[in-house]
Amino acid sequence: MALGTQGPILAACFAFFLSLSAQAMTPVDASNQVQAVLHTMDHVPAAFLPESSNLPKIIFVRLDPEDPWSLGIVRVMRVKASGKLFQAVLDDIPAYVGLFKDLNVATRTPASVGGGFVLFTETEIPLPFVANDRTSVRYGTRKSGEYTLSDFSLVESNHLKSFEGAALMAPVGKGEVVYWKVTFIKVDYGAARVLPPKMFWVKNALGGLQADWALKLRAEETSLAPENALKQSEAFSHTQEDAVSAAFDNANSFDDFLKNLTPVTSAGHAFWPTTPWHGSRIGEL
Repeated sequence: MALGTQGPILAACFAFFLSLSAQAMTPVDASNQVQAVLHTMDHVPAAFLPESSNLPKIIFVRLDPEDPWSLGIVRVMRVKASGKLFQAVLDDIPAYVGLFKDLNVATRTPASVGGGFVLFTETEIPLPFVANDRTSVRYGTRKSGEYTLSDFSLVESNHLKSFEGAALMAPVGKGEVVYWKVTFIKVDYGAARVLPPKMFWVKNALGGLQADWALKLRAEETSLAPENALKQSEAFSHTQEDAVSAAFDNANSFDDFLKNLTPVTSAGHAFWPTTPWHGSRIGEL
């Protein structure tokens, strides 16, 4: 299972006005976004693979130039642990509380239809008169050895209009995996839109990075106490703010993003590497 971290989207997100610079592009049909990505998400694109396990890679994807509250975020990191160990950390959902900043509740229940499960989270919003973020997301997962492919979609939220995407964990060497996640988010009207768009999205990405990095630390240092993983991951995420801000300013169009997902031979023909899914979509697994 590869989990999204939707709670940090809204926590501690108020600051000075920063404008959004949108590229000229055709809006992307939300119903096709995840399927388009899953059709290629059976490998780790070389363009997305971090050169070092000490640094993540974050990419923003513009979905609609007319809607600054609709965006894709790609987060990629290398984890110096076996797939089995990192999977165990991902599966320990109750341990997320105390590991993710401002997370008060994290529960897992079987999905009522379609299989999979529903993850409910409640994240504290430290602002007067603003309700805590309460979000339920359905996950479907397929595993094969050290590969784990997941898709996820919003069930219910008091702040988000849409939250969907996919994640892949894949081996990249002996005792090391790469974990990458693509999330498409549409923010609902109301308190969630108080922030200027750029500050909102940068804070969102940094909140997700803190959660991902805490999971990485727990897998790499099994004796590390949760409070120390939280402290270290939060400090690390702060060091990445300039890099994440620059990534936002250089966001990909959706079409360019998809091009990077498809590996190309020297002859210019797309090919599918040998993986457990070989280009399949999650709905067909």
